[in-house]
Amino acid sequence: MTKLQKDLSQVDQKVNSLKKTFEVRTTEAAKLKVELEKEQETIEAAENLVGKLEGEYQRWSEQVHCSTDFFLIMYCAVVTVVAVACGYFL
Repeated sequence: MTKLQKDLSQVDQKVNSLKKTFEVRTTEAAKLKVELEKEQETIEAAENLVGKLEGEYQRWSEQVHCSTDFFLIMYCAVVTVVAVACGYFL
């Protein structure tokens, strides 16, 4: 009977040890899950920001192109007015 009690005691110790390990791992997993969720939110926010910045880049590029065209037209107009005023196109 003593052998059975000793074996049962060893099994109990092993079970207790495994329970403690399980609790530690469960706590670690919960912490990792929270951290992962935070990182996922950060990634989503970054992706959203990149999308908005891409839209702004497109808008700015179009404005620069339009501004360049406008300044070229204005330059040509000024040159023409100066040329006419100086009598080059008479």
